Amino acid sequence: MEQNQSSRGFVTIATGKEQYYKIAANLLKSYRFFAKEPLPFAIIADQENEYTRLFDKTIILKNPHYSYLDKIELLRNIPYQETIFVESDCLAYADLNCFFNSFENANDFSMFGRSLPLDTKEVGWFKLEETGKYREQIAFHQRFHSAIIYLRQGEICQKIYDVCKDVYDHFEEYNIGGNQEAMDDKLFAIGSAVLHCKMTSNSFENNYTAYCCYPADRKAKRKPKPQIKLQKMAVLDYKREKWMNAFICHWATFNTKRAIYKREICSLEYLENHSKNTNFKSFLYTVALPFSDFWKAAKEFAYKIAQIKWIKKLLKPIVHKIRNL
Repeated sequence: MEQNQSSRGFVTIATGKEQYYKIAANLLKSYRFFAKEPLPFAIIADQENEYTRLFDKTIILKNPHYSYLDKIELLRNIPYQETIFVESDCLAYADLNCFFNSFENANDFSMFGRSLPLDTKEVGWFKLEETGKYREQIAFHQRFHSAIIYLRQGEICQKIYDVCKDVYDHFEEYNIGGNQEAMDDKLFAIGSAVLHCKMTSNSFENNYTAYCCYPADRKAKRKPKPQIKLQKMAVLDYKREKWMNAFICHWATFNTKRAIYKREICSLEYLENHSKNTNFKSFLYTVALPFSDFWKAAKEFAYKIAQIKWIKKLLKPIVHKIRNL
C-alpha cells in the first residue's frame, strides 16, 4: 500500500545529559546514510539544542522523568500516523525503511518478538500473578526487545499508556518483581497484552535479522562484528550456528563511551565526506581498542582491590593526606 511520506516516520528519545543527545544525533546520521529515501525523523526531548535541530521534528516533554518513564510517554507523543521508535543508543547498518513492510499487518502497537501461549514454559516479560485486575483480559505472554517499536496513532496506544500508568502507580499492589528503576519492558508487555497487540516476527530475507545487541561483557565470546565502513553488522545466530547481518545494533549507553563505538562513528563520518582526518581518527580508535578494554578492566580490578577491608584501612590515611595537600 502506498503511503505519503509525512504519514510515516521515525522517532527517538533524548532527555537529560548531553551525551544522550549526541548518540541520538549519531543514530540519525546512520539512518540517513543508509536510507535510500529518508523519511522524517523526530526526536522527543526535554529541550531544544544544536542536536535537536538536526531532526525534522522536535517534541518537548513538559515534565520529563529522566528515566524509562520518558519512553512510556512515547505512547502519547506519536509524531506520525505510522511511527517506528528506535532507541537513541542504536546505530543503523542498513536501510531501516523496510521495517514498515514487516509491520504492515501489525496491530497499532508492536515490536519484533513473539506472543506466547499462557501455558508456555518460555520466559516472558511478566507473570500472570503480576497483572492484577487485568488478568482476565490477557490471552498471551509477550517476549520482545523494545529498542524498536512500531506505533500507529489512535486510541489503542493511548489505552496501553493508561494501563502502563495504572500499573506503575500501583506498583506495590500488583506485587511486581524486578527493579522498579527499569520496568519499561514489563509495562509495555502488560499493556500490549491487555489490548491484544501481538508481536511481529523477526524474519527477513537475504540472511538479515532486525537487530543485535552489543554485550556489556568485554570477554563475551563471538560478539557482533560492527563494520559500518563495510556497511554491515555481522551477528551470530546461535541456533543455526551461522553469521547474519543486522539492520540495527543496540549498543547500550555504557558501550557508546568505548573506542569501538567511537570508531564506528568516525568511519560513518568518513563514508559521508571521505575526510582523511576522520579516516585517521577511525584508525586510531581501532588501534586503541585493546588498550581501552585493558584500561577499563584494570580500573575495575583496582576498585575491587580497594574494597578489601585491610587494604581500605591501609589506604584511608594516605588518601586523607593527599586530600589535605
